[in-house]
Amino acid sequence: MPQDTGWRAELFRETSDQSIVEVGMATEYFGANDALKAKMEIVLQTWPLYRVFQYTGAEQVATLPKYLTLFCGKCAKDTFWEASFYTGETNKSGFTSKRYECRNCGNSFCTYYFYWKKEQQISEFFKVGQYPELEERVSQTLEQALKPEDLKMYKNAFLGTSILE
Repeated sequence: MPQDTGWRAELFRETSDQSIVEVGMATEYFGANDALKAKMEIVLQTWPLYRVFQYTGAEQVATLPKYLTLFCGKCAKDTFWEASFYTGETNKSGFTSKRYECRNCGNSFCTYYFYWKKEQQISEFFKVGQYPELEERVSQTLEQALKPEDLKMYKNAFLGTSILE
C-alpha cells in the first residue's frame, strides 16, 4: 500500500505476518546523457518540491541542463532560460543551488535549491526550494476576475498545496 512518509512517498507492501516492508521507489535507467538531461529539464520545470527522482546510468552527467523553458513574467511569455557553469563544475555533490536567467530580457531569474547525489549504484535528485515559487499560470481574464486571495487559492488547488500557506 502507498504510504506518505512526510517529505517523500515510497512504496510498501504487506507481508504474510501483517508487517509492512519497503519495496522501494521506481528507478529509471538512462543509457544516453541527452535523455537524462531532457528528464532533468522536466523535473526542474514542473515537479513539486521533495518529489524524488531516482535513476541509474548516464554517469557522465554531473551538471544541470544549461537551458530551460520557463514563463517570464517580465516578457509575459515562455522563454529560454540559461544557467552559467564554470569549467569542472559539478552539481552532483549533495545540497546545492543553481540560478537561471531569462535569455530574452536578462532581468528575470529563477533559482533552484536541490539535492543530487549518487549513493551506491543509484543517483537521487530532488528540489528542496525554488525562487520564485512554482505557480500555475491562469488566463488574464480569470486573473482579473478573481480577488488576490481567491487567485492564490485557485493556484494552490492546481499544485495540491495547503490553502493555509
